Amino acid sequence: MGAAFAWETFGLSITSTVAEVVPLRRTCWGGPAHGIVGVHVWTFAAEGDHVVVTTEESWDGPPVLADVPTMQAALDASLTAWLGHLEAAARHLTR
Repeated sequence: MGAAFAWETFGLSITSTVAEVVPLRRTCWGGPAHGIVGVHVWTFAAEGDHVVVTTEESWDGPPVLADVPTMQAALDASLTAWLGHLEAAARHLTR
């Protein structure tokens, strides 16, 4: 744990830190970016011949508190996009 990685989303450059990895079950990472502190958790559960992926994320900080409805909508859209990209990649790999 503690490994940092840099990535980009919606034009923002972010550096996050891995907080927890339970192989094949759970990954948690997060950190500060642009005044927002985010924590992102992915869980994986085998069900028959497939895996169910669940994702949760929370944001806090002055930008969030200044406009909670807009930031919640942005977070919801982000999670939906992440899951869509993951599904597309999984479908591509299983062809």
